[in-house]
Amino acid sequence: VGLESLSWQQELPEGPALEDCEAAVVAYFVALYDTAEALNDSFHEAFESEVDAFCRAKMPADLGLGEEAFPFTLHRTTGPEVRRGPLKAKDRARAKYEGWPEGRRAWPPLASQLLDLVRTTVLSDDAYELVVFTEFVRTGFEVVRLETRFYGCDLTQAGFRNVNTNIAFT
Repeated sequence: VGLESLSWQQELPEGPALEDCEAAVVAYFVALYDTAEALNDSFHEAFESEVDAFCRAKMPADLGLGEEAFPFTLHRTTGPEVRRGPLKAKDRARAKYEGWPEGRRAWPPLASQLLDLVRTTVLSDDAYELVVFTEFVRTGFEVVRLETRFYGCDLTQAGFRNVNTNIAFT
């Protein structure tokens, strides 16, 4: 598994007094989730706009990507398919950070490491297009984590291979 990750997390308020830490963690999570909920539609609109631009391009150079690195034409197959994902359920998001050691009391709050509240899926049946699309997304969004399950896998065997990408969107 290849992983590229930057040390990134949500913005944090000042730390609370020790006796108020658990309540402050919950308040932080509620504000974080409310922000994700408020940005959900605008993220999907912006992301779908990027996908539309990608689908109109014939060559990666049309997207501002270097011809040396990406010399082949795009859309030799059907092109990417976007599936808007649901907002991660609030109880599942809360259970995720609370399940980590000290998740209810740690400051900075571990909820600041939740990077998958707003979700979407892009499907591609062409590995080259997937690489080009991933690079193109970096030109329009701040990619804070990229994990690929293509590295080191046996491509002669059937199996699930994907690229997980986390994007900071404000």
